[in-house]
Order: sequence, then C-alpha cells, then structure tokens
Amino acid sequence: MCEGDMQERNSDRATAHRPKRSCVACRQRRDKGDLLRIARTGESGFVVDSSGKMPGRGSYVCLNEKCIRGSLGRNLIQRSLKVRLSAESCARLREECLRELGAVPRAR
Repeated sequence: MCEGDMQERNSDRATAHRPKRSCVACRQRRDKGDLLRIARTGESGFVVDSSGKMPGRGSYVCLNEKCIRGSLGRNLIQRSLKVRLSAESCARLREECLRELGAVPRAR
C-alpha cells in the first residue's frame, strides 16, 4: 500500500462517521451535534447535557422552541427517559432547554 492510499483512507474515516439521532418531538434524524440532549440522572432527575457525553439514558430534541415545547407538552421526553416529572420539574427543564437555546435570559 502506498502512502497516498493510506492518507486517502484516513481522510475518509475522519469524515465518514457522524452519529445520527432523532428528535423526540418531530422525529427528524439529524447529526447528534445538531440536537440538544437531556440526560437522565438517578431515579427522577435530569440535566441538559450540552456536551452530549454524559453517561446514562438520553433524549434528543431539535434546537428550536417548537420542538422543545412540543416534547415537554406531550410528555415525549418523560417517555423516552422512562421517568415521571412533576409540573415544577417540567417547567424547570423547559426553562433550561430554552436558556440553552438562548430564548430565555439567565437568572442573575
């Protein structure tokens, strides 16, 4: 194998694999990095995982307000995380997601 062939194969590997995930609200498949991940923590907790690398069960939502509100309004995130969230927890999660999106200013 010559050096040119090896470089070509290595460049193909670098660009070939991009993980895909589906938004729980609109079901559209996108690159993992283009979605917001909500990770389950413990029995009934959650965290907005902006790094996308936290361990555990995760749910993905498009980075738009419509999908965020739709996924929470129809309990789609709860279903995919297999957890029940109180109304207060849902409101907090909605605020955190929208803050990540930049639609809600951070509390001071």
